[in-house]
Amino acid sequence: MLPVAVALTRRGFGRIDDRAIARTDVLDLLKAIPLFAPLRVDALEGVAARLTAERHVAGEEIVRQGDLHADRWFLVAGGRLTVEIEGFAVGALERGNQFGELALLRDVARAATVRAETDVDLYSLAREDFLAAVAGPELDGAGAVALALSTAAVEPASALARVPLLEPLGRAACERLAARGRISEIDAGTEIVRRGDRDDTYHVLLSGRAQMIVDGESRRELLPGDAFGEIAVLRRVARTASVIASDRARVLTVDGEGDPRGAARARRRRGGARRRLTSRGSRRNRPRCNPAAARLRREPGVRASRPGYHRCMRPLRLLATLAALVAVAVVAATATARIAGAPTVAKIYEAFNYHGVVIPHVQVVSGYCTGSSAATKRVDAWRCVDGASIQDPCFSSEFANGVVCPDPWNNSGIEITLTQPLPKATNKSSPSLRSQPWAIQLASGAACLYSSTTTSHAQGKRLNYVCSAKLDLWGFPNRKKRTWTILAAPPSATSLRRHAAILHAWM
Repeated sequence: MLPVAVALTRRGFGRIDDRAIARTDVLDLLKAIPLFAPLRVDALEGVAARLTAERHVAGEEIVRQGDLHADRWFLVAGGRLTVEIEGFAVGALERGNQFGELALLRDVARAATVRAETDVDLYSLAREDFLAAVAGPELDGAGAVALALSTAAVEPASALARVPLLEPLGRAACERLAARGRISEIDAGTEIVRRGDRDDTYHVLLSGRAQMIVDGESRRELLPGDAFGEIAVLRRVARTASVIASDRARVLTVDGEGDPRGAARARRRRGGARRRLTSRGSRRNRPRCNPAAARLRREPGVRASRPGYHRCMRPLRLLATLAALVAVAVVAATATARIAGAPTVAKIYEAFNYHGVVIPHVQVVSGYCTGSSAATKRVDAWRCVDGASIQDPCFSSEFANGVVCPDPWNNSGIEITLTQPLPKATNKSSPSLRSQPWAIQLASGAACLYSSTTTSHAQGKRLNYVCSAKLDLWGFPNRKKRTWTILAAPPSATSLRRHAAILHAWM
């Protein structure tokens, strides 16, 4: 009996050790969050005890921009997430990052959409527990944090370090970035940026307040520490909103060339121009091959600018270039093989941001819609006519006057300006990752679109998706594994044996 008792006791202690290690890991993550820096260890342990562990699959939307019912704060324990504003990816979150605090602190709508790029493990905290931990005695009777918490002026480098776009760079890089920026004093009522303008500046509000305006309507209040302008810097597109100071404010402005990625682009451009300038000259003045210079170059401490060295090295450089091209081909072949085993990324397609601005690149035409979509059951999907062509699906927005018929594989499409009102919708379903996809991209690169007009059947499966390759897709995806698969065969097939891996699926 004694050996059995010892074994059982050892097993029990193992479980206790595992739980202790997990609790220590959570505490380490919480200690690194600036919001919880003032808390004592016992208070942090109280927060850790109230956390809920969550797991989300790749492609799943955790929070949505504009959601007015924010009720949880999130901490990333593992995996990678994408931060999207107005439909544009502006940042990434990984282990140790947190999100969702602004909506809870200010009792406002979510400022961004956060989507799982890979399978992710999160810890979440209910609104009441989060506010109690952060605000403590400053929590008012209505359950909202005293506004003083979010209107206090902030220091430039600290503000940049808290921005999701720049947080991964670290404090030192943000200090250098702040030093390159300029601080402006803005009077109340002054326009800081204007919708439709094209420039390359990124802004952080250091003090005061501002309003984000779209079509004359205030969509969001900006407070110290809030940043704006990342879409114009990253995507080189026109401003999607105006920002107007509500009272006197201080604003840090960083030029796009000051952004580390922008600076790298600038250095490449300047370096290219410098190389072009220094390489010009007549052929007769260029040094011929100097073998002695080439031999000297191999000696330690000898500079590469000796006359004739570069002309001697041209044959070797040609061989190196060919070797590099072969290596790239090998890497590409390896990457293609890996893609076939990559987890499927499922997305809810969004044609408009929540301001009603079109997200993809579109060609504008006139037309009308005849009814709800047959390709998807989404309530905002339609079957429309563009001249002599039928487009299905096309998506609408309550803030837009037209519909977008997308080409999701190339982030483009057609925007139809409606010549008559939309008909009554017969589709009733909200967008959901549980619905069947209307567009698919295979691991092979083939683009496939759901067709409601096909009549072919084989082995009890209908030909549902027409593809750009020779093979079409039969039935619907098998979602039992991380990499979804679907039966693929020619349109005239009588037997279905091949399973094709799905890389992307749009719902």
